[in-house]
Amino acid sequence: MSRSSLHILIVLVAFLIYFSPGALGATSGGGEPRIRCKEEERQALLRIREDFYELEDGVLSSWGKEEERRECCEWIGIRCDNPSGHVIGLDLSPSTFGGHNDSPIRVACLRSSDVVLPPLLLNSSKVLAILDLSDNVRVSDSIFRWLLNYNYSLVYLDLHRCNLKGSIPKAFRNMSALTHLDLAYNNLEGSIPDYFGNMIALEHLDLGDNQQEGSIPESFVNMIALAHLGLHFNHLESSVPEYFGNLSTLAHLDIGKNNLEGSIRFVFLNYRV
Repeated sequence: MSRSSLHILIVLVAFLIYFSPGALGATSGGGEPRIRCKEEERQALLRIREDFYELEDGVLSSWGKEEERRECCEWIGIRCDNPSGHVIGLDLSPSTFGGHNDSPIRVACLRSSDVVLPPLLLNSSKVLAILDLSDNVRVSDSIFRWLLNYNYSLVYLDLHRCNLKGSIPKAFRNMSALTHLDLAYNNLEGSIPDYFGNMIALEHLDLGDNQQEGSIPESFVNMIALAHLGLHFNHLESSVPEYFGNLSTLAHLDIGKNNLEGSIRFVFLNYRV
């Protein structure tokens, strides 16, 4: 075979591969775009949208019933698992839709005081890993009930500025995969649960600006991955734990505006209360 014939053959094979059905993983056998989104989960998300009202037009415009919006994996605030197409991320915070966490203007807010995900989403998407409902002041503590559905899948949970009240529930006790938990700027009361010390995967824990009382649990010494700890603006008492100096991964510590006593000496920095 001549060199020119070989070149033509290579070009032809490449052409056939490129334009073969499903070659790019974006089309089905009939040439239609391949939809990853599960229809039952899309319907569940549309029901969630009904619980929101938009303070700025168009912020939820990517969420729609129209045929061209069938792919809910491309909706703003939604993240899907590539192989399965299941919804694994749900971010309904104002910052996702173009707002700012420090702005009094919110682009989308809840209509009702209770947030209850439709059963379809709970039953079909057991792998929800990311949930951000921050800055939605009408979220109530009833949200903790259905968080139990994701004990072993949730990795990132942000509920800061959600007007949560009462004590920190036991719902977090079994969330062994959680690496990011933000409950700051709420009205949570009582003592900080000891079981946080068993959540050894936690890298970010923020309980700042609540009504937490008592002392900082000794069990925190077991949080070997902790990089960010916020306990500021509470009513914590007693002395600053000496073990803070042994948490080698800790990069950010805010325990100000409490009733703590003492100081912490690190290798390079001296944090004082």
